[in-house]
Amino acid sequence: MKYSPSEILNIILKGQGPRAILARGGISSFIVRGLGIALAFLLNVVLARTMGAKEYGAYVLCFSWITIIGIVAPMGFDTALIRFVPAYISKKDFSLLKGIIKNAQNYSLIFSIILTILIFIIVFIFKTHISQTVEKTFLVACSVIPFLVLVRIRQAILQGLKKIIEALIPESVIRPLLLIILATILYFINPKFLKAWDIMVLTSIIYISLAILMSYWSKKSLPIELNSVKAKFKTKEWLKIALPLFLISGIAIIQARTDIVMLGMFLNAKIAGIYSAANNIATFVAFALFCINTIAAPLISEYYNKDDIESLQKILSASALAIASFTIPVAITLLLLGHWILLLFGKVFTTAYIALVILIIGQTVNALAGSVGYVMIMTGHQNSVAKIVAIGALANIILNAILIPIWNINGAAIATTITTVWWNTAMYVFVRKRLNLDTTLYSVIKNKIRL
Repeated sequence: MKYSPSEILNIILKGQGPRAILARGGISSFIVRGLGIALAFLLNVVLARTMGAKEYGAYVLCFSWITIIGIVAPMGFDTALIRFVPAYISKKDFSLLKGIIKNAQNYSLIFSIILTILIFIIVFIFKTHISQTVEKTFLVACSVIPFLVLVRIRQAILQGLKKIIEALIPESVIRPLLLIILATILYFINPKFLKAWDIMVLTSIIYISLAILMSYWSKKSLPIELNSVKAKFKTKEWLKIALPLFLISGIAIIQARTDIVMLGMFLNAKIAGIYSAANNIATFVAFALFCINTIAAPLISEYYNKDDIESLQKILSASALAIASFTIPVAITLLLLGHWILLLFGKVFTTAYIALVILIIGQTVNALAGSVGYVMIMTGHQNSVAKIVAIGALANIILNAILIPIWNINGAAIATTITTVWWNTAMYVFVRKRLNLDTTLYSVIKNKIRL
């Protein structure tokens, strides 16, 4: 059956089928993340221009470290919330819902404070081996961590509630927008190159504000029944699931940031900053995947718990079509215009063009493989995901250690691309063989699935 454009729009806006829900959430995610990507790109250009490659590299290096810690510190409870919030709401089990939210907040904040103290100690011990700029920036960055973790927990709650706009806007849009404005004002007050720790102070202030805002939004969005029920706890069960997710999150961010961190270790912060610009551009190739995952993750959990495999495959097939429709033309465009895009950051950044090409190839494979990781996690196969990403992360560290001394930033790009292709392929094979689901465009072609 074919539909007119107006009928399709009506289905998307009012329909309750899996693809209509995915389309609404996907459109919201696409708009917010699209604006966020544009602002993040503008932010990096502004920072590179106003800070210079050296200070920009120091900021990127330190922010990479706190990003790693900010994703590890929730101990997997952020991803667990995306899985359990929609499951408990669909079962109307509000006592367990209240319990897992309390556990997630408490464990995450305690662990983040412990990690913050450890970083202070480590920086103090090794301060003679790092530059004064990096030392000061790291120390300021420590103040960001607890608030960054609180933002991630609130974001997961809102995502589990399918409140996509509220989940994404603070970190994707408000953070870069405020940082652009504040950095620009600071630059005009003192028209010299900004220091890395100046920008990290601004980042800290912004994350404190976002934590307050998202706490208000999540409390307002949660079911009113939580006010009248007593929290029930299945701490052992949750930890049994959260700890592998904790391992997955930690290893995944290591996979994502190893290249930048190791470039800073083997070479210097300036080169790490140049490479980071290329990496940020290449990440845009997988933009549609990030958007779709935001709404698809709770839907995967919901339909799998209902044993509605047909609707689950429809979600995955619709996702694959949307992702491919965006990814392929964007990848080609960035390959053709990459040199000139890098030039926006400054002439020295154009030396990363070959690395950009290599990273684009890896991100294209990542996007076209579809939501393989979330499918495995939301269907209870988080232990297998942990094994796959652990092998990938270890291989990434080894390859970076071997290839960076030989080919500098191109070596880092090759290492990252090889391991990205590896873990996407491994997860796809698992999903096809064990779950009999297909997350790629092949499912659309094979079944001729239509809206």
